[in-house]
Amino acid sequence: MSHPSSPPLISVVMPAYNASRYLGEAIESILGQTLSDFELIVIDDGSTDETPRILQTFAERDPRVRVIRIQNSGIGSALNTGLAATRGSFIARMDGDDISLPTRFEKQVAYLRAHPECVLVGTRVLQIDPEGDPLFEMDTVEPSHERIDQLLLEGRWAIVHPAIMIPRAVMETIGGYDNDLVPVEDHDMFLRLGEIGRLANLPEVLFKYRKHPQNSVRVMADRRVKALTTAIENAFARRGITDRSRFPEILPDVDRDDPRREVKQQRNWGWDCLKYGSVATARKYAFRSVRGAPLDWESWKLLCCSLRGY
Repeated sequence: MSHPSSPPLISVVMPAYNASRYLGEAIESILGQTLSDFELIVIDDGSTDETPRILQTFAERDPRVRVIRIQNSGIGSALNTGLAATRGSFIARMDGDDISLPTRFEKQVAYLRAHPECVLVGTRVLQIDPEGDPLFEMDTVEPSHERIDQLLLEGRWAIVHPAIMIPRAVMETIGGYDNDLVPVEDHDMFLRLGEIGRLANLPEVLFKYRKHPQNSVRVMADRRVKALTTAIENAFARRGITDRSRFPEILPDVDRDDPRREVKQQRNWGWDCLKYGSVATARKYAFRSVRGAPLDWESWKLLCCSLRGY
């Protein structure tokens, strides 16, 4: 562990807004990393719940935890505030509701040192539900730069933002996040990074991404369509791509106001869990979907299949 006055190897940037439910588990997963030479910078974006108290407890317990409290201004401002406070040679991201597996930092640093042409490394991701039960691995998180860049230009989720690590010098080159493109400030940054170097995802699951109704990618659905369209248009312009047939169709979340949305989501999670092999979680969501829509044959079909285990 580095001395508090000397720069750490890694600076971890974690924005937090009313994140008390999962915050302790998220921080513990960082403090338990096998590579311990880091600082954890948590930007409390004006939380009104127990988040400040939880952060104070961790900061008093471990000198690697630094807390910056700001007036609520959104994730873009919080991220850039955190970046401005970093001192490490590498910058890692983390969110207050996810879990980093113990060897994440060790393996990401090793990869970046072995591949100096790489400007960002993410990792394979297991999605978990609000209770922490396994859902499924994200199938769009692929290892090669070419495939990642192609998916990004298609507007798809090729890199999981809180699972990334970037060399500090690279982050300084691109100038941080574009606050005008929230909630796709990460997607825009990935596109810009892919224009100056190689992108990669480690093929091993080293991160657990929690899915729940408060995820910003769901809460800000309408704004996302407009911002993502702008981010990809900007990338086309920077790269001199004039073939508009290559531009993806960015669709809104058409089920956002559907009163049966929760049941549909539970069924979708249940089927995806069965495909992945998370049978116990599939059964949990099958029973929930039956309770939510007892007259819907699709709910009973999922329950039958989950009880059989396939």
